[in-house]
Amino acid sequence: MSTNKINRPLNMQPNLLQNFQPAGRPDGRKDAAAPDGAAASGAEAARPTEKLEISENARKLTEMRELLAAGRAALAREPEIREENVAQARRRIAEGFYDQPAARSEAATNIAATLEKIGKFVG
Repeated sequence: MSTNKINRPLNMQPNLLQNFQPAGRPDGRKDAAAPDGAAASGAEAARPTEKLEISENARKLTEMRELLAAGRAALAREPEIREENVAQARRRIAEGFYDQPAARSEAATNIAATLEKIGKFVG
């Protein structure tokens, strides 16, 4: 059983969402007529519709979870160590490539761009 951050079971009320109907009538019918064609009773017609609103923060959290899941899936498809990249980095280090100001500037730009992307989700 999954638990949330305060160690409560997440499925304490597994049928909770079943209490909410799509917009419209609480019983899901689109018109005001009763199933047999008779008019709906006054009590049923006056019954309020329940509404579920999802906050902007919840939407952002859902988007972040989806992005995280997609990232993890993409990472799982990659080999743990990409030998061709390791070989290229070792060769560049040996040649002094990373000692050049242009290479350092490009690396700093790439790191800043990555941190900016991360900051959109953290801040």
